Order: sequence, then structure tokens, then C-alpha cells
Amino acid sequence: MSYLSSIISGIEDYYKCKVKGEYYPNTLINSIRFLTKEDADCMHLLPNNLYIGNYENFKDNTIYGCVLYICKENETPKDKMYIQSQIDLIDLYNHMSDIMEYYNYLEQQKHALFQSLYSGNGLKDLLKSTYHHLENPIVLLDSTFTVLSMYPDTVDTDFFTSRNNRLSLDTIRIQDMKDRKIVDKIFHSVHPFIVNIPSMPCPCVIESIRIKNSVIGYIFIRCDNREMSRDELDYIHVFTQMISIQLQKDENYQNPYRMKYEAFFKDLFLNHYEKEEDIIEDLKKLGIIPKKHYLFVASGFINNDDRLMATEYYCMQLSMVFNNSIHNSYTDYFISLISTDEIDDMDRYEDFLNMNHMKGAVSYMFDDLLNCKPYLDQCINQLKYELTHFSDRAISYHKDFFLKNLFQLSHNIKELQAAIHPAIKDMYNYDIEHKTEYIKTLRTYFKNNRSASMTSKALYIHKSTFFYRLDKMSALFHLDLENADSLFAYEFSLRLLDVSKGK
Repeated sequence: MSYLSSIISGIEDYYKCKVKGEYYPNTLINSIRFLTKEDADCMHLLPNNLYIGNYENFKDNTIYGCVLYICKENETPKDKMYIQSQIDLIDLYNHMSDIMEYYNYLEQQKHALFQSLYSGNGLKDLLKSTYHHLENPIVLLDSTFTVLSMYPDTVDTDFFTSRNNRLSLDTIRIQDMKDRKIVDKIFHSVHPFIVNIPSMPCPCVIESIRIKNSVIGYIFIRCDNREMSRDELDYIHVFTQMISIQLQKDENYQNPYRMKYEAFFKDLFLNHYEKEEDIIEDLKKLGIIPKKHYLFVASGFINNDDRLMATEYYCMQLSMVFNNSIHNSYTDYFISLISTDEIDDMDRYEDFLNMNHMKGAVSYMFDDLLNCKPYLDQCINQLKYELTHFSDRAISYHKDFFLKNLFQLSHNIKELQAAIHPAIKDMYNYDIEHKTEYIKTLRTYFKNNRSASMTSKALYIHKSTFFYRLDKMSALFHLDLENADSLFAYEFSLRLLDVSKGK
């Protein structure tokens, strides 16, 4: 059995000719046959069989089926495949049979993959079997571009770098893949594809690894030794499916420190520590080097159905995203405690979130470990908000969220409404009744750093018109625009107004 396109490609490469006419490339061919007069008299040929014959002998027959004719240069058979070259039919048959035999060999290799999977020999055995067939190095990466497994076990310093004692695709290669939209293609494609990456010396074959249609990683095959045929791409697709199954049952990716992390976080959040020195000492035992600051990062799935792997799998990936960090599950989320001098580049984290259909929230930095719980609550509340409100961003920072969080600390909406300055309430009601835009004007004024020129430009009005409107607002609502405390009260009330209206 072989794809018709593979047979035709093999013919064209071997005989240096062009197979013309109409055909369906994805037709599966079970066998090759010589076309006979008996076949022609039947009109309808056997399905999934490819017949070959000289056009001169059958040009007066109407035949329905998959036929490849050998004909003269001036002959063009209608609705059939043909070669305008005098190729010996027996030689053609033998060559096509060789192609079919190779395809059968591929089927045997696929069967060997299934055997390897069900024998329980693990990822390494799957990669080894595939390498011996494809003769090209294979790398299995997760959604953070970190190497899960590779064969052969050779470290290519030109393409990989060490991160947190594990290999990862280097930043040049990652950036190349992003610039050429290859990362997007990994995310959306469900079949292997061949790409040329500028920083790579040869073509590469890439296919996403999926569980329930969600991408959790991908395979990366560098065609160092030879290119891949269409049939081999089909084999690679089967191989990738085997990898997906193996990852779901593999225990090699469980985090051996999980219980220690869990115990540490429990003691930390329940205030079981009396001295900060004890916390730092325990962090050191978990491999953390104390830095100037700490921060929490919370990660959660946009849809709980997207959670496909065990907790250890995601914690392991997060440990590759963030340096000097520990991770564990907390309620429905993953919590990362990071010790750092400054916040790292978050591009890698954003890739992880997008690949796994997740969102993340980052707390303020802090340095008091004994009183760290409020900072955990910061990013948890922030993440809850992000997961229940539509937003294109994958990561949110507390510096952009702190007012919403502050308002949410009061669960009594009437208390929030009572805190709104009376002038702002009057202005809001006046706008509704008279179809004016005084609230919008004042809000734009604050958003533009209380600059009259920037505000008038944002409102598409003349500067003198803005001042006239401001004077009228002051008279109508008794605004005191010269007092700093009053200005703060007005701006704060506008934020409260948004929260009370559910914005």
C-alpha cells in the first residue's frame, strides 16, 4: 500500500520525466497491475489498484479506474495519467513495485513503534527506533522550548543552551521560529511540516504533540543526513501520536521535590515560620539562592478542560521558564515563588501560557517573607479577574490591577457606591439626563496627566473649548480643581464608579 503521489514522485525522480494528466494524490494504492484487454472490456477496474499499459493498445476503450499510460509525444489520453516517453513497461512495473515495497517497510516500522509503546520501554526507545529509520537526529521539546528527550544524546552547542541544568533551544533559534510564524504554525497545524529556518543549515521537520487537540510540545527533526519523503511524513505523524500517548503515561517527568515544595508552601502560607532566617534556610535546601526581592506568579487554565497533564508536568515547565524558583499547585492554580533582583524577560512565560491555553498574573515584588501571603492573594485575585473577563493579554501585572484589587477587598457594593464623591454622582446623573459628556471629559483629563493640551487633542476639541467646558463643569457641580486632595477624590471616585457599574 502506498500513496499515489509517492509512486508518481518516485517515477518522476527515477526516469526524469513528468507524469501528466488528472489524478488524486492521496489515493492509496494496494497493488500494481498490467492493463489487459480483459480489464478494458470490463470498463470498471478494481479500486485501489494502479494499472499500467501502452496507450496505443487501449486508446479506443473507455475505462474507469486508476490507469497510467505510456504514450508517444503527440498523444494525450483524456482523464488518465500518462507519460510521453517510451519507458519499458516491465522496468516501470519493477520500479513501482520497489516503491510499494518501501512503503510496506514503512508500515512495518509503524508497527514497531506500536510495539515499542506497548512494551513500556519509554520515550527513549521510541526516539531510538525512529532515529534508526529516519537517519536524522530527533529532539522532543515541551511548550517552553525545553528538551524533554533527544536521540542521539549529543549536545549540539550551536543549537541548544543550558538553562536550569537542562537543555533548551537557544534564543536565536526561538526568535527565528517566531519571526517566521513557525510557532503559530505549530500551534495550529495537526500534521508534520517541513520548514527552512535561516539559522539552521538544513530543512527541519516539525509536528506538534497534542493531547485532546491541545499542544503540549512538539518534535523537531533536523534533516542533517537526508530529506524526508511524503510517506515518511506520514510515519512521523504516527510517531508523534505515539509520543503523545507515552507522555500521558510516563512517570519520568514527575517532580521529585513536589512533596517538599508542598510542605514548604503550606508552612509559609499558614504562618508556621517564626523567623525569616528559617524560611531562607528552607529555600536554600530547595535549591533557591536568596536574591534581593521575591515575587509570586499565578498561572491558570482559561478552560479547565485544557488541563491535560499531571501537576508535575506543568511545574517542571514553569521551572524552566523562571530561574531561581519553586512551583506547586494552589487551589485551582499553579503558584511560582521567584527570588530575583529584577523581573526576568517574560517572553518565555508568555509562550508557555499561550501554548497551554493559560493566563498568568504577577504580584508586586516584596522582601518580607514572613508577610508574603498578601502578595500571593494579589496575583490569585488578579488571575481570577483575568480568567473571568475577556482580555487579549496572556500576562497581567499587579501594577496595572492594584486599584481593582483594592476595590474588590470590599465585598459590599453599597459601601463602594457611598464612597463616590457627590459631585461625581451628580455629574453622572446629569450626563444621563442631558446627554452630555462631562464624565468622559473629566476622565480624559485625568488619563492625560491633567494636561489641557493633551486632553483637548484626545477629545478632538479646541483648547479654549476644553477650558470653557471645565469652567461650566465647575459651576454646575461645584468642583474644586485647584485643590490636590479634591482632584484625587474625583479621580478615585471615577474608578469607584466604574467598579460599581461592573466595568
